[in-house]
Amino acid sequence: MINLKTISVAIASICLLVSCSKDDPDIIDNPDQGNKYVLLTAEGIADGAGYYAVYDKLPSGDVKNTAGYSLQARSYGGFRTYKHWIFNRASLLGETGVLRFSVGEDGTLKEDGFIKCDASAQLVVADDNNGFYFDPGRGKTRIQKFNPTTMQRTGEIDLSSVVNKEISTNIYTGNQTLAVKEGKLFANITYSPEGSSGHNDNLQHYTMAVIDVATGNIEKTIVLDFLEVYNQGHSPSEYPAWTLGGDGNLYFLSTGWDLVDGAYSLNPSRIFRIKKGETDFDRNWNIKPSDLNSKLTTGVMWSIGFYKEKLYVEASNTDLTNMGDFSKVTGYDIYSVDLNSKNSTKLESVPTTIFGHSAGTFYPTKDQLFVRVVNKEIGYNGLYVINEDGETASPAFNVVEGGQPMGFTELHD
Repeated sequence: MINLKTISVAIASICLLVSCSKDDPDIIDNPDQGNKYVLLTAEGIADGAGYYAVYDKLPSGDVKNTAGYSLQARSYGGFRTYKHWIFNRASLLGETGVLRFSVGEDGTLKEDGFIKCDASAQLVVADDNNGFYFDPGRGKTRIQKFNPTTMQRTGEIDLSSVVNKEISTNIYTGNQTLAVKEGKLFANITYSPEGSSGHNDNLQHYTMAVIDVATGNIEKTIVLDFLEVYNQGHSPSEYPAWTLGGDGNLYFLSTGWDLVDGAYSLNPSRIFRIKKGETDFDRNWNIKPSDLNSKLTTGVMWSIGFYKEKLYVEASNTDLTNMGDFSKVTGYDIYSVDLNSKNSTKLESVPTTIFGHSAGTFYPTKDQLFVRVVNKEIGYNGLYVINEDGETASPAFNVVEGGQPMGFTELHD
C-alpha cells in the first residue's frame, strides 16, 4: 500500500482540527525524507472542501485521498511549488497572504511560513533567496519581495516610474502575472478603469515590466501590441496560465475574456511567448484556438503544459458565445503542438475532461507531465500521464475518495 499523509482542506471553516489513529495502516513512523508527491483533491472545481495528501511513491490505481491525518484549512484550488515547498494564498485560519507548506518529520504537510497581505493571489519564486508577490495593501504599483527560505518580506519594487497615468490612474502591477526567466522578473501592468479590479479589464494591450531579479532594477516595459490580447491568465486563480518550457522559452496564455465598458468581449484565446535569451515578445509566433481545431473561432484555451519539446493545450471542444459558457460546454480536449511548425494533434487517448478553472489541467513533475481528467460518463476522476511518444497518454491513477483532483506535484531538492 502506498504510504500517505492527508491534510483535509475545508473552505467554510477557520477552525483547526487534527486527528489520527494509531491503527491507521497508511501512517508511517519514520517516513523517507526523499522526494514526495502531493495530491490535492476537493469536492468542487474551486474553493471546495478537500484533502492534501503526501505520498512516498507515485500513486497508482484507485486512490483514496482521505486516509491518515486530517487537518481543517482553507484552499482556493491549486497551488504553486518550488523545490520541496508548496505555496498557497491563505493561512489555515483564513488570513490572506503568502503561505508556505513543507513536509514535516512525521510525513504530513505542515504550514511553516506565512507573510500577511491583502488578497494575494500572484506570487513567484525565482531562487532560494528571491520571491515576489502582489499585495494591493502596500500599493497597487509596487511588487513585494520576500525570501522563500526565511519567509520574510525583504522589500519592494516601485513601478510607478514606468506606468502611464494618462491611460488610467487605477493601475495594477503583478496582479495578473509574475513570471521568471533567466534572471528576469516579468510583471503585468494593467490599466484598469476607475473603480475596477484589474482582473481582466485592461484598457490597453497587454503590457509587462522587465525587472532584473538580482538588483531589482526596472529595465524596460514591453507591449503585446500586435495581438488582440489585453489580459493574461485568470488573476484570482492559483493556476498561473504560464509555463517555462524545457526549451527555455516562456509561454503565456490569454483566455480572451476581456471586460470592455462593463461587458465581456470574447477575443480569441492566444498563447504567446518570450524566447530563450530574449526579453520581448516573439512577434512571429502565437497560437489561437483554430490552430488546434479549425471549427473553433471563439473556443477557449485554458491550460498549457510542456513535455519533450512539445506544448500541450487544453481547449474547449465547442465555441463559446458568452462569458458564462466556459463551464457549460460539452468538454475540453487535449492537444499537443509542434513548436516549430505549430501543427497540432488531438490526443485521442485522453478522454474529454471538464474545465480546469483554478486547478489547471497540466501537472508537471521532474520528468513527466500529468493531465487532469474528470469525466463522469466513463467514471474517471484522476490523472493521465503523457507517454514517452508525446502523442498518447495512459491512466495514472483514479481518485475514488476525496473529491476531484485539484493539484499534483513532486517535491524535490
